[in-house]
Amino acid sequence: MDILTHGLTGLALSTAIAAQHKGTIKTKLLIGVSGLIGGVFPDIDVLSRAPGFDRTIVQWFDLNQSGYDIFFDTHWYSHHVFTHSIIGALLFTFIGGLLHFLLGKIRKVHAYPHLIHYSLAFFLGYMGHLFEDMITPGGPWNGIALFWPSEHFSGGWGKIWWWNNYDLFLIVCLAIAINTGLILTKNKSILLSKITLLAALTVFIIQVERRSHDFNTNAQPNNESFSKELQKKYLGETLYNTMHKLDDLIPVAF
Repeated sequence: MDILTHGLTGLALSTAIAAQHKGTIKTKLLIGVSGLIGGVFPDIDVLSRAPGFDRTIVQWFDLNQSGYDIFFDTHWYSHHVFTHSIIGALLFTFIGGLLHFLLGKIRKVHAYPHLIHYSLAFFLGYMGHLFEDMITPGGPWNGIALFWPSEHFSGGWGKIWWWNNYDLFLIVCLAIAINTGLILTKNKSILLSKITLLAALTVFIIQVERRSHDFNTNAQPNNESFSKELQKKYLGETLYNTMHKLDDLIPVAF
C-alpha cells in the first residue's frame, strides 16, 4: 500500500491512545506523530532503492548485489523482510522508547508518564502498516516476513492493488477527523474514539472484501486500470476525479 495511507493509518490508530491520555493537546499531538512515524517506519528498508546506495553501502560492505536486486530479494535487509516482522516492530518500538527515555534524562524531563503512550502509538502504527501490506499482492516476496526469522512469508493475498485505493484512504481520513474532533471537545472521547476506530476498521475490511478481483493475477497495467475502475464505481465520477487530481499532485505513489 502507498506510504501516505500507511502514515495516516498510524495516525488514526494513535488517536485512540491520545483520547485516553489526560495530558495537554501538545502531548496528544506528539502521540499522533508517534503513530504516524510507526505507520511509515517499516518502509525504511526501501533505502536500498535510494540514489547512491550502490556507490556507498554496496561498496562499503562489498555486497554482491545492487540495491535494486537487494530490494526484491529475501535477505533480512531486503524489502518486506525484517522490518516487516513482529520482531522488527517490537525491536524498533523498544529502541524508540529507549531513545525517548534517554533524551528525557539528558534534558532532565520526566518523560515516563508519556513514554508508554508514545510507544504504544508507534507500535500500533507499525502493525497497521504490516496488516495493510498483507492484503496487497505477494510480489517477488510472496507476502511479508511477519514471523521472521522464520522463512515463511505471510499475506500477499492480493485483495487490493498497491495504490489507487482512494476509498480506503478516505475511510482512514474520516476516522482521523472524527477522533480529532472528539479529542478537542473532550466529549466522552475515550469510548467514542474506540467506537470510531472499530467502525472504520469494519468498513475498511468490507471495502477490501468487496473487490472481486485477485490482484496477484494479470499484468500490472491491467491490475492498475481495474483498480481505478473499481474506485470510480465505489466513489462516483465526481469524487473519483477529485481524488485522481489529488493523486497527480502528490509526488509519491498514492
